Amino acid sequence: NACIFLGLDARCGAYEARPASCRLFPFNPSFGRRGGLRRLRLLGGTDCKHARDSHNDPHALREADARRWDEQRAFQLQVQSWNRSQNQRARFGHRLLDSAAFLGFLGFVP
Repeated sequence: NACIFLGLDARCGAYEARPASCRLFPFNPSFGRRGGLRRLRLLGGTDCKHARDSHNDPHALREADARRWDEQRAFQLQVQSWNRSQNQRARFGHRLLDSAAFLGFLGFVP
């Protein structure tokens, strides 16, 4: 149940390029309509000392959470664009592209 980028040394193999969700881990905050912190859950039964030291700024968590959701929306738009292009290829009888092409479309270089 570990992340696929977690190495045998328990260190992140994609640390510099990790997504906003990983940057926010182990926190899973929820905010009220006026932006105040409603609930802060810790994910994954973490032993992270930083998570429990009570020096976590709610404003920084709110900003990190907003970046996470902005990144998620941008990714969903990319996937929708890919799906539209694949549907168009299918309509015109062209071969559908494979997962390597999808990763290239997203900007990942093998």
